[in-house]
This record gives sequence, structure tokens and C-alpha cells, in this order.
Amino acid sequence: MSLDSLNAEALVERRRLRRSRSFWRVLAVVFFVALVAGLVAQSTGLMDRLTGRGDHVARVELNGFIDFDDPFLTLLETLEEDEQVQAVVLRINSPGGVAVAGEAIYTQLRQLADAKPVVTVIEGIGTSAAYLAASASEHIVARNGSIVGSIGVMAQFPDVSELLDTLGVTMYEVRSGELKAQPSIFGPPSEDALAEVERLIASNFDWFVDQIEERRGIDGAVIRGFEGTVFTGARSVEVGLVDALGGEDAAMTYLTETHGVDADIDVLDRAPSRPMTFAGPTALVRLALSGDEPIRLDAEGLKDSVRDAMLLDGILSLWHGR
Repeated sequence: MSLDSLNAEALVERRRLRRSRSFWRVLAVVFFVALVAGLVAQSTGLMDRLTGRGDHVARVELNGFIDFDDPFLTLLETLEEDEQVQAVVLRINSPGGVAVAGEAIYTQLRQLADAKPVVTVIEGIGTSAAYLAASASEHIVARNGSIVGSIGVMAQFPDVSELLDTLGVTMYEVRSGELKAQPSIFGPPSEDALAEVERLIASNFDWFVDQIEERRGIDGAVIRGFEGTVFTGARSVEVGLVDALGGEDAAMTYLTETHGVDADIDVLDRAPSRPMTFAGPTALVRLALSGDEPIRLDAEGLKDSVRDAMLLDGILSLWHGR
């Protein structure tokens, strides 16, 4: 290779290097300018206008099985403190879930409702702990065919002792007291254990009834007479569990007529900030993709789902629909 060829290649390489450096310099400048512009827009309120955020009604979704959900509670706290949120529309499509989790959501919603109007729309189903959450609002609307009610709590625990006998498995337990770890899935519960569970259920049910009586103005004896019954949306209006039939339009009409909320105000979705997860009761299996390999089932995700479906620890406020 001649000297001229080497010089030519070196020159080309230097030009390529300069172009590369120029590209990264320009990119760094653009990033810096964008960062400064974002900070200025955020501090001056321009960002809210550009993104459509300003005075608005916040739409919040409560869907599926209710479990302990700190991000959702944090969202409710955020809405309470957000001066641009003029009211909140809570859209519910849930059969309920863990009783204490429903209580936490109810309590946070009551605090939010003290700060600004909260109206609930029951779309498909709003029962048990989900109905408790709905009752925290000042006005409830539901579709004609929505499923509402199932006011009550329960506890579930399987007895796999006969299965263990069939498999030839013997379980030994050393407990500090007769009621420790009772009832157990490894044998039938004792009468004392069942009595303790019944006391827990009764205490939780009493609290549930008290909240509905206070919020909905229905006599406690009447609520107890429901005995966990579910009603259609239309029937729910008749018994006092729901105020009116309709959807989000009906909720917005109420806010306009009762609280003077602008009929043309933006209704914006506000969702909790949470990490992405595929485990738990919201997923039956996890699907894994790796390069060109075929889709495969993740056994860990399946195990989590079976556990959540079969071993529902604690007291539940849930309508199974069967």
C-alpha cells in the first residue's frame, strides 16, 4: 500500500471521527435545552397547558380483585392535594377482595371526599369491598344491568387432610396454644377455631354495616337483611344502594348541577404509578419471549396465580358470582 493511500485512509478516518464527535455534541446540547425547557414549562404551568392538564376532573379506575395497593392510595393522596383537580369520578368494575384492603381504600376516599367532590360510576360490577369503596363517595350511579351489593365478609380455608392421607403424608404440628395457626389446611377445624373465625367475621361485618348505614342512610337492620344479596343497578336504586342510573355522563351532570363544575371541563385519566408486574391474581400465567425461541409458560407465574386463587388468607369481602 502506497503512502498516498495511507494518508487518504487516515484523512477519511479523521473526518469520520469529527462527524461522530459533532453528532454527540449536538445531541448533548439538544438534551440540555430540552431539559431546561421542561423545567421552565413545569415551573410556569406551561407543561400543564401543553399536555392538556389544568383544571380538570380526575377519572380513577378501580378494577378487578382488590388487594393491598399502596400506589393506588398514594394516587388518592395526590389528587387530594392537586389544586387543579376540581372533582373525582371513581369508575368501579370489581367484585371486591381483601376486606382490610377495601377498608384502606374507603378510608382514603373519605379523606379525599372531604377535600373535593367524589362521584362513583359502577360500570359492570361493584360488590363487597368494591361497594364499600363506592359508598365513600357522595353520589353513586350505576348501569341498569350492573351488579351491586353483596355487603358482607367471609373467610375461606381448604382442608387437604384426606388428600394427604391418600398420598401417605403425615403432618406434625407443635403449637404454643390450641388456637395457634387455626384453622389449618392440614385438618378439619375445631369448634373453638370456628367460633373464633365467626367472631372475626362478625366484628368486620358490624363495621361494614355501620359504614353503609352512615353513608347511605339505610337502617342497619335492613342492610343485615340483605344477607349478601346482589342487586341489579335498577334494583339498587330502589333499595337505596345507588342514587341514579347511568354512566359517566350522569356523574358529570351531577357534578355540574350540584357543585357548579364546568360542563365542558376536561375529564382526564389519573392512574397510580407502579412498576410493571405480571405476578399475582391479575395474571394467570406469565409469557416469556427470548430471541427466536417459541413462547413458553413461566411456571413461577402459574404457581403465583394458583396460590392467589386457592389460598386466600385473611378475611375477604368478595362476591364470587357462584
